[in-house]
Amino acid sequence: MKSILLCLLLLSVACAGGVSDSPIASASTGDAGSPKRSLEALCKQHDTDKCASRHNYVDLYETFFNPRRDHVGRLLEIGVLEGDSLRLWEAYFPAARIFGLDIADTTGVDTDRITTFVADQGDRAQLEAFITAHGSGFDIMIDDGGHRMDQQQISFGALFPHVQPGGLYIIEDVHTSFPDLYPDYGVYEQGANSTFTMVTNFVSTGRFESQYLRPNELDYLTDHVEHCLYSYRANELRSAFLLCQKRR
Repeated sequence: MKSILLCLLLLSVACAGGVSDSPIASASTGDAGSPKRSLEALCKQHDTDKCASRHNYVDLYETFFNPRRDHVGRLLEIGVLEGDSLRLWEAYFPAARIFGLDIADTTGVDTDRITTFVADQGDRAQLEAFITAHGSGFDIMIDDGGHRMDQQQISFGALFPHVQPGGLYIIEDVHTSFPDLYPDYGVYEQGANSTFTMVTNFVSTGRFESQYLRPNELDYLTDHVEHCLYSYRANELRSAFLLCQKRR
């Protein structure tokens, strides 16, 4: 299905070109020279809602993740559920420690490289407790949590300082910003508090604004986000995600 990509912040960085200085190989190889399996291929074993059967985010993630695949050391995903996404990342990033954060105890998902932690993504103190326990310096953070406006924006503001320079922060399911399609996610009439509005205002003004974020958090985002990409897929789900890269 067709998808629409919009580069939302312009600092002389192209949508794909800002992700890596090296071109994306058509097929990366493992230590023995055999081709590594793509996210699409790994989805046959770890079928999350990111895969082609649902939102198909992996179609575009491959473009952004492949160049840094062997260099990702730490990845955090908010929202664990049955753990399929964490296992997908474990299989795709060979050297990465994978962390999952959820309001429920999901330690049954833990492996030698997967560690889960109980926290509410809308509670700064609990997010800080996670950082205190497991450290900072994440190469990739992915928010696939509760999808409410306050949750998405508080997590973004509180956790973005813990992304490595040049690292990625992704907010999945930004289509919940549109209550006509997805009601009950805390969007005001006219969408003034929505995550989509937060980003489009950034494009218009060059600054992040959000009623859920503190002034220091807004300043940090404004000063440290290098570029953002908004992806909308014209499928039945109206699947959308936001990807922001941190300044190097």
